[in-house]
Amino acid sequence: TDPNKKLLLKKLNIPYYEMKRFDTIQGIQKEIEKIAELVGKKAKGAKIIENMNAKLSSLEKFEKRPRVLNYSDTSNLMGSKTLFNDMVEKAGAINLAKSLGIERWRKVSQEYLLKLEPDIIIASKEDEPSKNPIWNRKKAVKESRIIKLSSTTLLSTSQYIGDSCVQINKGIKTALKK
Repeated sequence: TDPNKKLLLKKLNIPYYEMKRFDTIQGIQKEIEKIAELVGKKAKGAKIIENMNAKLSSLEKFEKRPRVLNYSDTSNLMGSKTLFNDMVEKAGAINLAKSLGIERWRKVSQEYLLKLEPDIIIASKEDEPSKNPIWNRKKAVKESRIIKLSSTTLLSTSQYIGDSCVQINKGIKTALKK
């Protein structure tokens, strides 16, 4: 995406493809199809997508879909039109930020955060919501209903997004037992 690097590739007559669809799982699948086509491996691309869909089909459904919120010590919430939202929905939950009308990423005030009460919080393994004075007041934190995932799991924009959804789904199942 760096304009200088793209210009350099163009000057050197090196073909490149810029991927653009990262805000949904379907978008990632379309990118896989395009790359597979570009490198002459359409069947391999189709197999990768088939494997992704098999993982997504295996996800457990919940009688009552829990409300999930992403943890951010910078007070940024991920709403609709984000890959996080798509993963949460595929994993069987409701993204609380989306249900509040937040689109993409939005920084919210500490006061706004105080009003929110998610059933489950998703955070990267490196983050600790219980150490944040706003988040540690949340019932989900007090009751240890936090799904901790690696940053690579949360930020995956590849065929491994299916694995990310599986991990979130399993985390939800475990959190609901608490």
